[in-house]
Amino acid sequence: GASSSSQLEREINGEPHSGNEHYYGLVNFGNTCYCNSVIQALYFCRPFREKILQYKQQLKKSGSQKENLLTCLADLFHNIATQKRRVGTIAPKRFITKLKKENELFDNYMQQDAHEFLNYLLNTVSETLIEEKKAERDRLMRNGTLRKGTVGVFASSSKTDKTWIHEIFQGTLTNETRCLCCETVSSKDEDFLDLSVDIDQNASITHCLRVFSETETLCGDQVLPFLHCSNYVSQPFSASAVRGACIKFGIDLRSQGSPRFHLFGVGRLVPDLSNRIAAFTRFISGPP
Repeated sequence: GASSSSQLEREINGEPHSGNEHYYGLVNFGNTCYCNSVIQALYFCRPFREKILQYKQQLKKSGSQKENLLTCLADLFHNIATQKRRVGTIAPKRFITKLKKENELFDNYMQQDAHEFLNYLLNTVSETLIEEKKAERDRLMRNGTLRKGTVGVFASSSKTDKTWIHEIFQGTLTNETRCLCCETVSSKDEDFLDLSVDIDQNASITHCLRVFSETETLCGDQVLPFLHCSNYVSQPFSASAVRGACIKFGIDLRSQGSPRFHLFGVGRLVPDLSNRIAAFTRFISGPP
């Protein structure tokens, strides 16, 4: 109620580091808690929120009247960010209506998976940005204002285009395996937008990522990458290797600030000569 909101507002105003942040609850339309929780998480992801609000300003300047899931999300974020009061509730009715219209999977009163919705929303936003980029390129080409030197900037395909969604959320997972017999190292890079990690009680995100990237020892038939190893060929059940992962993010998770690389895990597998078990060198690195 109003009294609880006033109490919360007084507590927030007393916080020294709260700045001018807005804390608004989202009205639940029957089963939309999955959607509201994702929107709340994205709103408080500062780089994402800043990009969405910038997009809203671009819409204002262009006078565009288009409506899609991205414009509805931009309107919702703008509505929250421009409220006079710092706490309260907002009904994301327009966004929910558009969501149900765009995807029949969400057009019901069944419980939905928040993770699936997050993936759908991020993919939809990214695809919309790519389509708008292509439309702008086509418009400039029709008007004859696109110079030859800038064609490469606008050239794109849905499979290779990167947007600020990728800048914020995409990371690279480098899986490395080191044979403890021949010391050969194999590695494979995979891009990802999310990771499934085990969450321990009272554990930080950093801790969860470090646990995710811990090494494991492989033995016998598990040592498939090293079939050329003479020890594996002669004694396959005695062969062993160590596998681990390096997680690279395009944004610093500590500050949620400007894009930079934040690494967990391993830059390279370093053999511990005392017991022949490869150990990870963990480090955090940023651009110079």
